Amino acid sequence: MAGGSHATIAAFGVESLAGQVTLERHYGPLVAADRSHRIGRASWLAAYVFVAVKLGWILRPLVGDPLLPTVYLREEAFDENPYLLILFTALGFAAAALKALLGG
Repeated sequence: MAGGSHATIAAFGVESLAGQVTLERHYGPLVAADRSHRIGRASWLAAYVFVAVKLGWILRPLVGDPLLPTVYLREEAFDENPYLLILFTALGFAAAALKALLGG
């Protein structure tokens, strides 16, 4: 990973943290009044993460891989699914770990 990519990740982390702090500042009084508002906050966080992963996937290499040529939107950007890639990678890792544990 090149230095620019680390800077992009760091900036995204700082921005995300600032957003979460602001959200907590505004949601805090609601949660204090009625704890069921925690569900709304957790739902918002889950939606935020879901959208961020998909957006990062669509916008790469514009964000994330400085070694690839820069294009606004790759032709296959909407044909791929990052969640399936994560699932299949995790399943492959689990299968390899299980095979190693069983001595196969």
